[in-house]
Amino acid sequence: MKRILFVLVATLVLTLLGFIYVRQTSIKPKIDKIYSLADVAKHNSVDDCWLVIKGTVYDVTTYIPKHPGGQEILRGCGRDATELFATEGKPNGRPHPAKAEELLPSLEIGKLASY
Repeated sequence: MKRILFVLVATLVLTLLGFIYVRQTSIKPKIDKIYSLADVAKHNSVDDCWLVIKGTVYDVTTYIPKHPGGQEILRGCGRDATELFATEGKPNGRPHPAKAEELLPSLEIGKLASY
């Protein structure tokens, strides 16, 4: 009986440790890449779109077809799109929804120099 209990506890502990290891290795590493606005400006097309929001650089190329506003996202390509993002690109517009804010970290590629 003690041996069975020991095997069960050991199995549980090893399973838990395995889960923790897999979880930590799948976490996106911190990005330390620094880009200038000139670097970002080179990525200004539907096939290669980077933009800056609040000093963070995002590669949104793969997100363009999924963007709820369609091709409007292209207005931010290659530039600081902080104001566009804050107003959904419309004068006196409303900010993007929380869902958009939640998506940004998955598209982050670095920080803007001297922001």
